[in-house]
Amino acid sequence: MLQALHDLGWRVLLDRGFGANELANSDALLAALGWTAHDLDDSGSGLGQPIDQLTPRCLNTAPVIRFHGSIAGWAAALSTCGVAVSYDSVGHHLAAALGVPLVVAFTGYSDPRFPDAWRPRGAGRVAMITIPTAEKASPDHWQRVIDALPPPGTTDRYVRTRKMTH
Repeated sequence: MLQALHDLGWRVLLDRGFGANELANSDALLAALGWTAHDLDDSGSGLGQPIDQLTPRCLNTAPVIRFHGSIAGWAAALSTCGVAVSYDSVGHHLAAALGVPLVVAFTGYSDPRFPDAWRPRGAGRVAMITIPTAEKASPDHWQRVIDALPPPGTTDRYVRTRKMTH
């Protein structure tokens, strides 16, 4: 998914997740793609450049920005995005609440009512791509997620996958 976003011209804001396992997963994902991330730290844990040391346009050329920190910090970073791609309920509910256009890959549910019950709501466009749990490894479903993205440059905000403006 990240490679496809990159190939389409999107820049990526990646939530590193919570705890050592999720950090290791994001490290492994980036390593598998041969990428390095510009790490931003809102947690005070020394996991990247402190947020309060950012300067104008310092992230303009970073193809991947990985965020370490709080839900509030993630919401602030997400608010600068032009579109969000999410599989995580916190991420997709925040994006929708902030009015950030959103593509949701909704999988891992056991009750057919879950996609509607957990559908994010907000001012932004929401494209909900439901993927049956047993079929989540199918490339066809992930292509539907990619196809739901607006073309790069058609939004004026950044992304959990898009061009940063400052």
